[in-house]
Amino acid sequence: MEHIRIQAISHFDNMRGMFEEFYNSKTMVDVVLVVEGKHYPAHRLVLSIGSDYFRRVFTDLQDDDTTPTIIITDDISCKDIESVIEFLYRGQVILQQEHVASFRRAADKLGIKGFH
Repeated sequence: MEHIRIQAISHFDNMRGMFEEFYNSKTMVDVVLVVEGKHYPAHRLVLSIGSDYFRRVFTDLQDDDTTPTIIITDDISCKDIESVIEFLYRGQVILQQEHVASFRRAADKLGIKGFH
């Protein structure tokens, strides 16, 4: 029996576009991160794709009808988590030079993949 491949030409571009839309609109949120008392709505799938830390946390959660709140207390600032979230959704982030070191520390603590 012969197999035929059917492939979307721009599948990953479409996904990247949806991540950007979710980032901007905050729709279909299924987790809230809390850093220094500030709430950051997000999506478990997006965070899990780019972070070993978040994948472990979400794997350990019991599925139910509530949106989990994850409190991050490991010396990660609001500025750092905002930059990490932007990086995970957009695949890039623009930082001021003096913020690069703290971003790298936060990204390392959260097991963020794919940055140089």
